Amino acid sequence: MLSFLFRKETVILLITGGIAFAASNTGNNVQWLVFSLLCAYIILGKGASYLNNRKIEIELLELPDIFAGKKSFIPLKITKNNAYRSSYHLHISLQFSPSVKSGEVFLLKLGKSENKTLFMEAEFPHRGEYKLVGASVLSSFPFDVFKSKRKISMQKKIIVYPEIMDVDSNARLYFANNYELSVSKRGEGNEILSLYQYGGNEPLRNIHWKLSAKKDELWVKEYANEESPKVIIFLDWKRIPPDKREEAISVACSLALKYTNSAIMWRLVSGYFDSDFGSNSVHLRKCLTYLALLNDYRQSEGLPMPEITLKTHYSHLLYLSHFMN
Repeated sequence: MLSFLFRKETVILLITGGIAFAASNTGNNVQWLVFSLLCAYIILGKGASYLNNRKIEIELLELPDIFAGKKSFIPLKITKNNAYRSSYHLHISLQFSPSVKSGEVFLLKLGKSENKTLFMEAEFPHRGEYKLVGASVLSSFPFDVFKSKRKISMQKKIIVYPEIMDVDSNARLYFANNYELSVSKRGEGNEILSLYQYGGNEPLRNIHWKLSAKKDELWVKEYANEESPKVIIFLDWKRIPPDKREEAISVACSLALKYTNSAIMWRLVSGYFDSDFGSNSVHLRKCLTYLALLNDYRQSEGLPMPEITLKTHYSHLLYLSHFMN
């Protein structure tokens, strides 16, 4: 209540009312003149403030990847659809559902038929789907006393990906050694996979001369293939405790980002969701969107681990399970 009484607009109106009361009782022409000037000031301020934030459109541009718990910048296009009048001193804010902590953008001037691209800071506390329900344009031009607020409906859907975690320094908390498998295959790399007796068709450069001299027969070196590694990220909802589910989702999201940035082929398995191997941005966003919207954990469903391991070749299996306790 007190804050309302001490607002600039309220003070001006109270002063104007007081002068009008005094002028009506005394008939003083000077008081009537002051009252008239104050009325003109109020009408001009209110009218100019109202017109100042008309004909303004706000458009949401293509969003960057947004992660929970991390400051993001929402790109906006602000357009003045008036060829004869500019706008000044605009305060622009956004409204989300559920509510989100966001900043405010101040525009000193938006010229005639001008458009500007601005970035609004926002921080989304949790993963999931949010809605940008609207924007507000507040104007106090020209006297910074009388404010006019205009709401613009937007209705845009925003997907917020899970929180990113430091999986490198905390790897041992999530992956037990017996769940991190390495598989080498025959190929033309530099690492020796095995040794076997010469069969007659092997290249001479692969003969292990030292061992052959020792055994008095030819032995050949078989090399491991230097193909890019493939990783399976397996979320086993049967064994992940309920209080660790959000952490498991964040770990899976962080691993997906890490492997995509490293150009490593990876695949996500969670319940009946089973992606193909991939390492591009389309594959990443598909899996991150699934993780962002995941609510049905299908604890008793999904592919068992033996079926996953037999389904395709891989070099590492990252098994998120009960050892997250």
